[in-house]
Amino acid sequence: MVDELARRILSLHGWVALAIVFALPALEASAFVGFLFPGEIAVVLGGVLASEGHISLGSTIAAAVLGAIVGDAVGYFVGRHYGRAMLQKTVGRLINLDRVRKAEEYLCCRGGMAVFLGRFTAALRVLIPGLSGMSGMPYLTFSLYNVAGGAVWGVVFVLVGYFAAESWRRVQRVAGMMSLVFLAAALLIFVALRLSRAHHDELKVPQLARTVAERRHWSLFGLLGLLCAALFLSLTLHGLRHPDGGAFDEAILQFSVSHRVGWLVEAAKIASGLGSGVVLLPLIILAGHEFLVRRGEWRPAAMLLAAYLGSVLLYTSFKDLVDRPRPPLADSILHDSGPSFPSGHATQAIAVYGAMALIFSRGRAPQTRVRLAVASVVLSLLVGGARVYLGAHWFTDVLAGYVLGGIWLFGVMMWCPDPANLQAKRETLS
Repeated sequence: MVDELARRILSLHGWVALAIVFALPALEASAFVGFLFPGEIAVVLGGVLASEGHISLGSTIAAAVLGAIVGDAVGYFVGRHYGRAMLQKTVGRLINLDRVRKAEEYLCCRGGMAVFLGRFTAALRVLIPGLSGMSGMPYLTFSLYNVAGGAVWGVVFVLVGYFAAESWRRVQRVAGMMSLVFLAAALLIFVALRLSRAHHDELKVPQLARTVAERRHWSLFGLLGLLCAALFLSLTLHGLRHPDGGAFDEAILQFSVSHRVGWLVEAAKIASGLGSGVVLLPLIILAGHEFLVRRGEWRPAAMLLAAYLGSVLLYTSFKDLVDRPRPPLADSILHDSGPSFPSGHATQAIAVYGAMALIFSRGRAPQTRVRLAVASVVLSLLVGGARVYLGAHWFTDVLAGYVLGGIWLFGVMMWCPDPANLQAKRETLS
């Protein structure tokens, strides 16, 4: 049934196709259609239609995001006004209603993150909006997390379909598997938090609330890491499918070529160098000296070195695997050699500048942290933009480099935790 419906969707175009991309995610939680036809399939197929020119990419993303947000909002109000009566007349006769009430209390007090995370799971996406309404969660809280989750979900899955159009069936299966993985991860995180709560209650640790909050943040980072992995997979499939650049990449390259100006080309060369090892290695050495020699801390130095070396290993491996040619020499100013996908400069920039922002922001005021984060993002964008402007990479090469560098940065964050947090945990357990 799913394959037949998918084929019918792929035969549509124009506003009818956009209506389907909007309607299926909207009906997923509001009318429980998601139990039969997961909404991400329609959104991925919308991305496929956009790549084939049947509908525009921007309108597809807008339809998917609006459908997700509107559908969950309707599910919230259905649960708020009719959910309890529906529950008592159906499955409420078979389950312990005390557990349902506990779930409602949890959602009411701390359920904002559950709304966001639930958007990316197969079963919870259908149930959480209604349970949020039943629990009495303030609509402002629900809507904030609903909008955030719907926006990230819609953009990611449309782009997955757009960049992997000919492999949509494979992507469909991967998307379904990812939903199940997210559900399993959510269950494991819930169990881990429950066990941690019980253990700390026995030890009477005073910082339990902060510990649980930190773990929720890590749960969110883990989810975003998985989404980045899905996006990188779709970009890899796009690179394999379009070794000489697709229409999207070609259009951006020609726009760059037609808008080249002498002074801007020279500035782009300098910006491109900010993502090279010639610049990054001295910065890493200086920062490492600051922490190792002057502060006596080895973890930040190890984090920076791991960020750089790991990013080099990753992008080199994928370059050899995909082996995508660079843009034509006639359109290139730098005349770099070797495979183009992913951009090594973009990968290194995100990993190293991101790691620097993280380690130098520890213990500083929130305003300083924001400035450091913005500086790392701006530097990385300048590097990637310069590589495209100079014709050294296709645009999707740079985008894949950003995603790959972000994934590796998250891994480094996990493996090199904040020394202050480690010391605090030792003190609380001692």
